[in-house]
Amino acid sequence: MLWCATGVGIVVLAASATLFTIPGLPISVWWPAAGLSAVLALRARARRRPLAIVVIFVANALGML
Repeated sequence: MLWCATGVGIVVLAASATLFTIPGLPISVWWPAAGLSAVLALRARARRRPLAIVVIFVANALGML
């Protein structure tokens, strides 16, 4: 359950980061999903860390669509 909630949180934060883009440039000045992603990766047990990386990758990709 926590993995799903964190994944959804990363998607929402990644999608909201598009609001902080520099006009005329496709980059964001602030990426709030990075903080939540770092917490997820660092708090995951060593044997679960590969799953955390996959969740982070997929959630960030979905948030940028």
